Amino acid sequence: MNRFKAILATSTLGLIFFSSCEKTETPPKQPVESFIELSEKAVTAGPEGGEFNIDITSSANWKIAGYCDWITFKNETGESGTPLSFTVAPNFSEKDKIVQFKIFSGNAVDTLSITSTPNIIFSFENKMIDGEEVTIDKTSIASTSTKFAVILMTNAEDVTVEYVGGAEKWLKNTTVTTELIGKRIYEFISKDSDVFKERVGSIRFNSVSANKSLEFSVIQKQHDTVFIKEGDKFIKDLSAIDETLTIQSNVPFAYRFPSWITEVEKVVGSQDENTGLTSTTIKIHADEAKGSRAVTVQFHDLNRPIIYGSVFIKQQNPNPKFVTITDRQLRKTLNDAEWILAEPGSDKCEVINNGMAETELEITNDVANFSELGQFSQLATLSLRNDYIDYVDLTAVQSIVEVKVSRTLCLSNVKLGNNVKKFVFDRPEEDYMTASSFALSGTNVEEVNVSSTSMMIGYGFDGCTEMDFTACPKVKKLNAFREGWGSSPLAKIYVTAAQKAAIDKGEIEALKSEESSWVVK
Repeated sequence: MNRFKAILATSTLGLIFFSSCEKTETPPKQPVESFIELSEKAVTAGPEGGEFNIDITSSANWKIAGYCDWITFKNETGESGTPLSFTVAPNFSEKDKIVQFKIFSGNAVDTLSITSTPNIIFSFENKMIDGEEVTIDKTSIASTSTKFAVILMTNAEDVTVEYVGGAEKWLKNTTVTTELIGKRIYEFISKDSDVFKERVGSIRFNSVSANKSLEFSVIQKQHDTVFIKEGDKFIKDLSAIDETLTIQSNVPFAYRFPSWITEVEKVVGSQDENTGLTSTTIKIHADEAKGSRAVTVQFHDLNRPIIYGSVFIKQQNPNPKFVTITDRQLRKTLNDAEWILAEPGSDKCEVINNGMAETELEITNDVANFSELGQFSQLATLSLRNDYIDYVDLTAVQSIVEVKVSRTLCLSNVKLGNNVKKFVFDRPEEDYMTASSFALSGTNVEEVNVSSTSMMIGYGFDGCTEMDFTACPKVKKLNAFREGWGSSPLAKIYVTAAQKAAIDKGEIEALKSEESSWVVK
């Protein structure tokens, strides 16, 4: 037993000694710290792409993690010192592309950022016209102030705008908006053109980053004109006029002189290359006038109802006669008939040549005050043609001897005064009345004709059922035949007892429809 213990002790001692010797000769290894270093942590590729190498130093083998469809890696892992090689595809988009990758070696990690820059787009918008793609790099605008847009396809951020050929004098940029990425809309406005030829200017778009300049051409149409070189007024005395008008124009034009002006000669010159205007000389003549007379001759487009210019020609009475016309409609009638010259907003009017010489006047307006016609002592015949005239009082107009009416549907009462001899409806084939009654008075009227054969009576549109002529004591002819297709609404024709007796004796030449009756009043 003791011997066994001695052997065991000796063996144990030997093992302990051996173990102590082994630890001393081979100490344990220390752990190595992981690291990774990249020669570049950010790479930028141009629009065309390209091949790139990144040197990698690492504590152990390295490996890249991540995916991008526009980058192709030749190696995704390698030993320390082995470069990472990759290809960046061309960038055909309109913006930067950026991606990041992680590269590992042991516990160490680093980031590689790759940027792909796009091509700088810098062009005007294209459109399909008649099956062809056309660049929209010009426009034609009206001579008046016009808004238009220029569409620039670009992703450049440094675009500037400048004007070429003096365009800054008549063009102005108002707004810039980005509708989509790469599409910018520049809005411009032009001034009214004050030149008589087409003018051309350009808008230039510049970009340093794109290394480009583009010009957009703008053509503004000419300012159409016709004007009198010597001025727009020719005022003379009542003596004869011999004058030459020089018309400057850049459009074909038409005009018309009144009957008292004669065009003697017309000569058309050639176009001035600098101004774009053509000179036309027109010689005119007017005889001596009895009173003031005037006209505004308008020069208008030959093919369109556009008035470009005018000239005022007047023979001025050195001792003018003035009248007061308060009725606006009467003033317009007399002014249009060239009886007066009416100043806008004024009742005072100068009587001109026709107002002194003409004896007949037609009124088609709804005049309310006829008494102011008494200021024209030569007026002998008055024609009334207006649906809305219902009451006419001529008692203050002593010169009129004849009154003619037509298409006066509402007419119901007429007072002729002392001098009118004749009163007629002068279009019996079309005259009809909507007023239910009609009364006529005239101290010295001798002939009255209110007849009508209008088909409108037959259709039932005539509403006049009675007429009164009792205030016409000197009437000798009275035609009140109103009948259309055998019918007449006129039932009663009022006359005095003396008039009825004269009708019965044939002393008054009278006519009526069988459906009408003479009624003593």
